[in-house]
Amino acid sequence: MRKQGSLFSTVVNYINTVPVGKTYKVADLIKETRGAESVTWWKSRNDEAYRTRTYQTYLKRLGFLKNVKRGEWQVVAHIPEWLDAGVANYALNYGQWNYDTNTGVDYKGKNVQQWRTEVKNYIEKKNVQQWRTEVKNYIEKNQNTVNMNAPQPGESLVTFDCMDPLKACIELRKIGVLAVPVNETEIELHVLHKNCAEDLANWMMENDYEIEDYPELEDLVGVYFPDEDEHDEPCECEKVYLTVLNYADGEVNIFKVPNDEVFEFLEETYGSNFDDTTEYMTSEELKLNLNF
Repeated sequence: MRKQGSLFSTVVNYINTVPVGKTYKVADLIKETRGAESVTWWKSRNDEAYRTRTYQTYLKRLGFLKNVKRGEWQVVAHIPEWLDAGVANYALNYGQWNYDTNTGVDYKGKNVQQWRTEVKNYIEKKNVQQWRTEVKNYIEKNQNTVNMNAPQPGESLVTFDCMDPLKACIELRKIGVLAVPVNETEIELHVLHKNCAEDLANWMMENDYEIEDYPELEDLVGVYFPDEDEHDEPCECEKVYLTVLNYADGEVNIFKVPNDEVFEFLEETYGSNFDDTTEYMTSEELKLNLNF
């Protein structure tokens, strides 16, 4: 539990009044926290605004805040009641050190790494809860404009398996796809729009997802996937022009046949002894450019 009335708790209380995802001005934070605690001799030698900024930096390093531009900070997650100045210091490795054992002294029963893990898990959990709320609110607010086939609140459009669900969700949300982690190996995609279809297709290809495995997305992003039948080089089944001189009647004929079926065509058309009764060449061998 934080000690109320301290400068740290006052800084935290102000930040917790700002909605997650919204920003605040540093000048406003300093104004609201000025004179929050009795000034001791030690603190009188350290500017109060400087210490306010220091605590703000601590919270940023722990993952609760993001500095979006000079003088403006964004709230990533609200700070829990159990995170006091001592926890913040220990999680950032500013705690006491036992020089006999060369290890950090535990604070409230946990060492530095355990406190870091506690903070990290808390923020990730809060992010997931916030994202789920955003999805629910978005769908409810846009019931008339969201695709009729879109999922209802609490349902997903499609599920992806991935190695790092949180990282994948962050990447997808940057391109306009509402995505939420389900567990340690899966994410859910919720609301999708046409304006993010190409970016989503690129993300899928970069991460080795096959469009055939996601029929729910084919209409939206299928057009941006390369056609597997397209090749830079001619394939074996490409048709070519075949020029044939028939000695039996003296006629020259030109046919268009599959490149890998030339001999079968000659045998079917001129008999099994076509090598003795005809002369033949493909358009590639003759270097002809025929277009009729």
